[in-house]
Amino acid sequence: MAFKFYSKINVPELPENVNWNEYTFRQKTHEVHSQTKTIPLIWDEKLKGEIIYHRWYSYFEDFLSTLPLGLGYIQSAILIKLPAGKCIPSHIDSAPFFKKYSRIHIPVTTNDECFFTVGDETKNLKVGEIWEIDNDNQYHSVVNGGTTDRIHLLIDFFRYPDLIISTHSRLLLNESIIHQGKGIYYGCFENYVISRRDPDFLVNIKTGEEHVIPSKFTHDCIFNQGKIYIADTGNGRIVILNKDFTVYKIHSIFTVQNHVNTLLFDQGVLWCLLHNKGPSILVGIDPETGERLKTFNNVGVQSHGLVRYNKGFLILSSAESHLIHLSDTGTIKVLCSVPGHFLKGLASKGNLVFFGASPPFPRGNRGDPGLMCDLVCFDLEKKIIVSKTKLQTCGLLNNII
Repeated sequence: MAFKFYSKINVPELPENVNWNEYTFRQKTHEVHSQTKTIPLIWDEKLKGEIIYHRWYSYFEDFLSTLPLGLGYIQSAILIKLPAGKCIPSHIDSAPFFKKYSRIHIPVTTNDECFFTVGDETKNLKVGEIWEIDNDNQYHSVVNGGTTDRIHLLIDFFRYPDLIISTHSRLLLNESIIHQGKGIYYGCFENYVISRRDPDFLVNIKTGEEHVIPSKFTHDCIFNQGKIYIADTGNGRIVILNKDFTVYKIHSIFTVQNHVNTLLFDQGVLWCLLHNKGPSILVGIDPETGERLKTFNNVGVQSHGLVRYNKGFLILSSAESHLIHLSDTGTIKVLCSVPGHFLKGLASKGNLVFFGASPPFPRGNRGDPGLMCDLVCFDLEKKIIVSKTKLQTCGLLNNII
């Protein structure tokens, strides 16, 4: 792929007091860009992946936040002017930085004699068009043969891996609806998702096949070594099914008040997070006998989500609006907060953690089709929230895998 077209949008007018001669690092450092001029918005000169905001970012912030690029975050955003009669010679962007990001170009001003070549393909890009180019695998160049300047907004965009997101009304693959209209959606594995509608079902989202499960007010399900483990929240049980959906075992070891809501298999131990309608508890059990092997008390308040990480667990202290780390020795550390929001749904992909953040609302309104939740991305290495993306959840965000 040399060029990939996304859509066309209205671009903002540039402020009259922009000084194109103020910032010279890029054109002085990189010979290939010596005929250009630059206005940095989000820009890390060292290409180390830092997100550094510059003077003019605030002017373009609203525009950048609404670009239809999919789920991800903007790592770099710069305005580049190529004056009339100038060119950018053919080159490949070869630094490791460029392998991680999608290179986006949006013309702000241009003319009919500006030509962008990537590989063997040459195009005249029009104002407001959003294009992705293959800048790290193919040679590319630009010629401005017109009598007016060419200005592009250049963006390096980090695209998130695929996420399956369960909400109170629909199942999403990233931002696309893949299932809806079958009750409240919760935990999922492979092609199956919990559909909570009394009775509760496991629904195959590919075939539509449905299986009633012996569980009430179900919150989670996971698959491990040929068995399906279900958090039977409404009965205080762990239900274990065979792959053919017949019952293998049922462990009646919790109470309804415990409100078991998240399951995780790790090194032969089935970890069960108990929301507890207050100070939460994490319990590790023997999946065969149901025997309690280890217990951590006070692991947040009304907690959800469970991910193994760095000799411990990542957990959402939902009522406190915190993402926390619980070490194997019982030490708790707050990693980040989203004040005033109820956190739910937790998944990790490499060094990135994703979770849902919902605004305050009455419990009875969790299925409100007007309720939109944020997908928050936290970088475990940088220790920062790198993005918050509002999703058309049409109800509370419940689960992410």
